[in-house]
Amino acid sequence: MASVGWNKDIMDVVRVFTVFTQEDAFDAFEGAAVDVATGILEDTPLGVSPGEGGTKGNLRNNWQIGRELNSTVLSGRNKNKGETYAKAKLQGKLRGEKKAGLYVGGQKMVMFNNAPQVNAVEFGEYPNPVKKGTYLKRSKRYEVRSAGGFSKQAPKGMFRLNEQKFSKFFKKRYAIV
Repeated sequence: MASVGWNKDIMDVVRVFTVFTQEDAFDAFEGAAVDVATGILEDTPLGVSPGEGGTKGNLRNNWQIGRELNSTVLSGRNKNKGETYAKAKLQGKLRGEKKAGLYVGGQKMVMFNNAPQVNAVEFGEYPNPVKKGTYLKRSKRYEVRSAGGFSKQAPKGMFRLNEQKFSKFFKKRYAIV
């Protein structure tokens, strides 16, 4: 009579498979989070047009990624807010601790923006119709940067639009063949 059981060899194979599968899943999860964050950063309007002196990017510069929210409003230029920033803040930071070769519990990261105009851009809270627009110091004229209450540079927002793509990004990175 033959006997079949769950022996040590099978347990080792299953453990190795589980570790590799979990690594692949976390790689895909973090990669998708980076894709979403990069999309948000890239879709955030820079504000001042190149003709008016370039890319101050107060709104884009104020996107922050961390373990918790804070009330800091950043001021200064940061031309590097994009994929490099998102990777530095997210890759390897969502997995939690490792015990017996497996990750136990993921870590929470938040992406937030403390610039005063972020809700107006995201949700279309600009005056409609616009009375004057934004005064441009260099050309000494006003520029209307919104239409129908929404930013012309980000008429559908930037956060919600990219957050909805997470599942698509994850499936693309974690294709089970």
